[in-house]
Amino acid sequence: MTTLLLPPLRELRPTLTTPRKKSKTGGKRGGTHTSKNVPYTRSGDKGTSQLFTGERRPKDDELFEAMGTVDELCSIVGVVHATLPRRPSTDETYVVLSDWLVDVMSRLFDIGAVIAKPSDPPASFDPVHAEELEYRIDSLTESLPELTSFILPTGSVASAQLHVARTVCRRAERR
Repeated sequence: MTTLLLPPLRELRPTLTTPRKKSKTGGKRGGTHTSKNVPYTRSGDKGTSQLFTGERRPKDDELFEAMGTVDELCSIVGVVHATLPRRPSTDETYVVLSDWLVDVMSRLFDIGAVIAKPSDPPASFDPVHAEELEYRIDSLTESLPELTSFILPTGSVASAQLHVARTVCRRAERR
């Protein structure tokens, strides 16, 4: 795994390109100091943001709340993934779990994209995704003792973060 370490901004600034007009910066058009695609658009400064459909809505719109919650969930799953032992692992469970978590993050990105592009009738997902997730949960649960009470969010960092993911997922379902 490669870690990107950036020098202090004062050292980095001279290597960046000359600032471009602010009206043409952000997203695919590049940033203020780079021509590469950047994760900001500079177009939501008036309290609105844009859906994939091109429609602008207030930033506190329920769709943006839902997208943000799904994005938060995906980020937490990413944290769990990052805490797992790196390959090669002698424990196949971690290798399989790592692959499963990447798949979950991919499905969450799909969900976010559907939310960002509302349609009538609403888009649907193949039920096989839910069935696959339930199968994975069942297979991991099989080796555990029978649950007789609630589980405290403790254990390893990964297991505690999965509890956080579970609660954020429940919030996303309510959105």
